[in-house]
Amino acid sequence: MTIGPLRRLLSALARIARAWWSADRIRVSLRPGRLLRLEPGSALRVRGVPAVVVLRQVGETPAGRYVAYDCDAVGGPARLVVRLAGDCKRSLVTWTIAGRDVDLQEEAIETFPARRGSADVGAR
Repeated sequence: MTIGPLRRLLSALARIARAWWSADRIRVSLRPGRLLRLEPGSALRVRGVPAVVVLRQVGETPAGRYVAYDCDAVGGPARLVVRLAGDCKRSLVTWTIAGRDVDLQEEAIETFPARRGSADVGAR
């Protein structure tokens, strides 16, 4: 390879790297990110209560975007709603079970990802 094609290749790679770096992306730390990546079949333990995600929904309100998970929990049907705070470094989490809403710290939730190849629990 001569200098000309090599220089063009390096220049193209530099442009790609600059474009990727300057792109507008949502950056979320790993801790709240784990609550945004749950899938049907994922297991949770919320304040010691075991639950399984059966449906995942993403939505937006005037207050911002959210991810809601319908769950089968030991105490009956439940819903976990995760909203990102304005700085995207922390999340606002609400757990609804037996008709009661409880605001939680994300540390109160243990997550166990769904196994690949497991049955699609969320098909309803």
